[in-house]
Amino acid sequence: CGACSTSQDLATYMKFSITDPLTATPNLVSVGFLCHLAVSSSDPDISPKDLVDGVSLCLQNGDDGARIPPANLSTDCAYTWAINVFLTGLQTEEGGCKDICTMMLGLLLVGECHPINFPNNKCPYNADTCELHSCLQCDDSVSGDAFIQMAGMTRRNAGIHTLLPRKCGSLASHIHTCVAFFHE
Repeated sequence: CGACSTSQDLATYMKFSITDPLTATPNLVSVGFLCHLAVSSSDPDISPKDLVDGVSLCLQNGDDGARIPPANLSTDCAYTWAINVFLTGLQTEEGGCKDICTMMLGLLLVGECHPINFPNNKCPYNADTCELHSCLQCDDSVSGDAFIQMAGMTRRNAGIHTLLPRKCGSLASHIHTCVAFFHE
């Protein structure tokens, strides 16, 4: 168990697993990225703590002004995601992945990396070779182990398919039978 091991977080993981161009539901990575942009652009001199706190609140409640939907993560899980977003969002020379990840995250936001468009060498992974985009390699190096230890439940170990399947064979084999619970 960990910060993201609640049924509320499981519901969020399932709802925001893949960007759906028909309903305009973004994936959770896109929501985190948009929250980071909204909070950091509101104050260029924002402290790291205030940035993490702001992203955490945005992940829980959304941001109407920036048209970011609430992800409804639990408080502890949203904070864990916010720390991950902060660390990955640092400039490369600061030990983060911002320079490497900006293009890939942009493609995720516009839906160009939706599975219907694979294979696409600009998208997060190559399904044939299991080779990850350099952004995901960087994210794994910068934040991966700490996120997994803090979160407890991740989308991968919960068996939830996303656009970011990291490594071939790393997705747990689970069948979630409570689907009706997760629909609005």
